[in-house]
Amino acid sequence: MSCEEKIRLAGDRLNLELRQACDGLSFISETDAPIVPVEAFVGSSVKDFVEESAGGERVQVFPGGSFFDRPTTEQEWHKDADRERVRRFRRLRKIILDNLDDVMTYRAGKIRVEIFVLGTDREGKLAGIRTRSVET
Repeated sequence: MSCEEKIRLAGDRLNLELRQACDGLSFISETDAPIVPVEAFVGSSVKDFVEESAGGERVQVFPGGSFFDRPTTEQEWHKDADRERVRRFRRLRKIILDNLDDVMTYRAGKIRVEIFVLGTDREGKLAGIRTRSVET
């Protein structure tokens, strides 16, 4: 392995990093909702997990970490707390994109939207994050 190759996290180590990155982090919409880790586990495909969690709602799929586009963009009007939230979302995005394969963003629902950013770790386990958004 060259010096430039990184060891990718998986299993318990990845779960710990996700928990730490999500701790106290909220997604801002018409209501603020916590960002919750979906910890690496075996036994369900990403598609099955999302469909089961969506409770029969239609699921839309978006490329990679598109969920992070808005919360990782710093705005001119941001205060210190906003810039810190952007920094934390950038860290979370990096953890997910650096350590998971086949990352996709899944959205289920119309007004009360369940959002998942999921992929598989190097051991083939499902992992990522989930949150909610209210969009009227």
